[in-house]
Amino acid sequence: MIISEIFNLLPRFRFNASPPVVTDGQLCEAQCDANGKLIVTGAVAATLAPLVPTGITRSAGCVNSLVVHGAPASLLELYGFNDDTVTKYLMLFQSATLPGNGATPLEVIRAPEGSFAFSPDAAIAFTSGITVAVSTSRDTLTVDTASKTRITGVWL
Repeated sequence: MIISEIFNLLPRFRFNASPPVVTDGQLCEAQCDANGKLIVTGAVAATLAPLVPTGITRSAGCVNSLVVHGAPASLLELYGFNDDTVTKYLMLFQSATLPGNGATPLEVIRAPEGSFAFSPDAAIAFTSGITVAVSTSRDTLTVDTASKTRITGVWL
């Protein structure tokens, strides 16, 4: 296939000072502005807005828990460093405080020795706050007393 044929397969945009009106099911060309930039309008444009973090909460040194946000918020990302030779489990709780041992988490993130990161496909909504606890057990909370983990939470 030669280059001119490849360019014929790529989408083309048309500039119209007054975009055409189309009816349901009718095909139309993609529209661009006078500078050739694609125009996106309507409900689709609203869903393409980037998520801008409202806050970043960092632990002050190594900890066994962190209240990322003490009120309703959504978690975008969690990362940090486990400075222990033993794998830990980061547990996410719908809470503005650290729950007691035996509590069941909303989510569990495995944190082997070294750096860890958790970036969900979509922000996770927490209705009463976001708390992260470092646990030595995988299924229910057993608070780690070694406190060799640094945590950073990004939320909106």
